[in-house]
Amino acid sequence: MAKPVSYDSKEYWQTRFEKENTFEWLLDYSSMKDVFEKYLSKASKIINLGCGNSNIPFGWYENGYGPSLNVDYCENVIEKMKSKTREKYPNPTNPELIPSWDTIDVLNMDNIESSTFDFIFEKSTSDAIACSDENGEQLSKLEREVYRICKNGGTWVSVSYSSSRWNDVPNISTRWIMETIPIACKQNETEVHNPNGFVISRPVQYQYYDKAVPSKKMVPSNDQINYFNNFGFLIVENFLERKEIDMLYEEGNNITNFCLEQGDLVTEWGCVIEPFGSGYLSGLGDIPKDIKTNREKYFNTRKLAGNEKIEAILDKYYTFSKALVPNPSSPVLFNEQYIVKPPNSKAEFSWHQDRLYLKNYDGYNIPIISCWTPLQDMNTKNGSLIIKPYKSIDRNDDYSSIGIMESIPSYVSHHGNASNDQEQNIFDSKEIKKLDLYSKRKNDSRSDFLLDICSGSVAFMSGWVLHSSSFNNSGKYRFCYMPQFSCSPVYKKKKENEIENNLVAYAIGV
Repeated sequence: MAKPVSYDSKEYWQTRFEKENTFEWLLDYSSMKDVFEKYLSKASKIINLGCGNSNIPFGWYENGYGPSLNVDYCENVIEKMKSKTREKYPNPTNPELIPSWDTIDVLNMDNIESSTFDFIFEKSTSDAIACSDENGEQLSKLEREVYRICKNGGTWVSVSYSSSRWNDVPNISTRWIMETIPIACKQNETEVHNPNGFVISRPVQYQYYDKAVPSKKMVPSNDQINYFNNFGFLIVENFLERKEIDMLYEEGNNITNFCLEQGDLVTEWGCVIEPFGSGYLSGLGDIPKDIKTNREKYFNTRKLAGNEKIEAILDKYYTFSKALVPNPSSPVLFNEQYIVKPPNSKAEFSWHQDRLYLKNYDGYNIPIISCWTPLQDMNTKNGSLIIKPYKSIDRNDDYSSIGIMESIPSYVSHHGNASNDQEQNIFDSKEIKKLDLYSKRKNDSRSDFLLDICSGSVAFMSGWVLHSSSFNNSGKYRFCYMPQFSCSPVYKKKKENEIENNLVAYAIGV
């Protein structure tokens, strides 16, 4: 009895590509021509995921589309396609459109910058991945990478045997506007030839493609990344939608009420309450042992608090934060907390850097992004955030993140040096004055800025930037939500065993 084909095995594909010159899975260029004409322009930047030895990239080139980057995790097929391209087009008329090829695993494209491509194409790569993906984790990983590298307003086309290939990916509808469209196979592909020479027609069969565009994708521009590295923080207005703000506010209010039953919010909790650390979730169900590293268990437990969209909300923060740190790195969810100040409270947070909370651990220099999010409009009256931006090493108008973003060590070196001298008055810069989001505090000898900011906006802060917050002089509780992401898991001490117990907080691959 023949063994089933291991379509999910790299070894299978490498062996096959050694013997095979070209093979078109599902549909060829002529079958997809109308699709390409509909969604491609001559200026589109294209990536083809799991390209194999398909000739479709040559069809793009010959029809004036490109350039296309074609990637596969099998080195041998990439080398073959490079050679084939040189042989096919020894003197190309449009060399700038010639297909390029690279060995990349589509489940981990950290060396590709976020928001790079106008058109993302994948033909049956998802089918192969799904062969051994019992819990859907690998397809989810592929979808999140596609979302990250797709430009706002870009298009993703996924061709599959299945009309429901992406239906079970968690929260996919919150990130994409997706439509599944059937394409009839050519008649000669639906005919059966019997040994007597008769052609027997069978019902017309269909392949399917999913066309998707990102729904209000939030990723930083290059200017925003430069600003973040220049000053140590970045404000994004209206990052959350109203329904997301309301969900977080309701959850924060419920956890706060629970904590108030246990003790004083200021003296017992220090105004910082965590969904897990508060004990709130423990009363709603069992907490799995590997909750600190298992994404599925983490979010299944988190949803017990009633916020069914928490996974999608954190994916949104993750996508933005990931673009603020160097590639390649795979940030993880480090912590979540609500920062709640009672009405008419004298509770305040003195000047501090978030990284100092890690000073006793081996992970001290691992970059952290804190995402401070007011769930009500914030100003001087209710104890808003105050930030002391860096005195940057280089304050040129054409300041660039080149170099800083090349590696974690260069990023750490820059942010460490830039945060060393924050006492000098550096706020005469035209760049910071033009941001009407900030209002300078009056009668204050320090050079700092108080955020006068609407609910659902986010202050993305480097772990090195100094910040504080003032009293809540209003008559209402003041709620903020702050997830934090680290560039890698943060351990107390480097050990090979007992990973769960050795983590400072969490390491959830969002």
